[in-house]
Amino acid sequence: MTVYAINKLIRELDLSDQVLRELTTDLKSFLAKSDLSQSESEAIANRDFRGLLSMGVHPYLLMHLAKYLGVGQKEYVQRL
Repeated sequence: MTVYAINKLIRELDLSDQVLRELTTDLKSFLAKSDLSQSESEAIANRDFRGLLSMGVHPYLLMHLAKYLGVGQKEYVQRL
């Protein structure tokens, strides 16, 4: 897909409790239903924030994604 799709997905997590619940309940199923490419989905599943950043994901939105994936600030910075 495109970086736009990832940024849009993260924004949807910000705006919809239901979408966020789907992500936190079953990440693998959530990603399979998304419009993301396999490499984008794998980067999210593997919490590859450096890879997502290099794909062009907006840094502000990326911090939100980390939070939704249960990654604390210290681990987030280490993964960059």
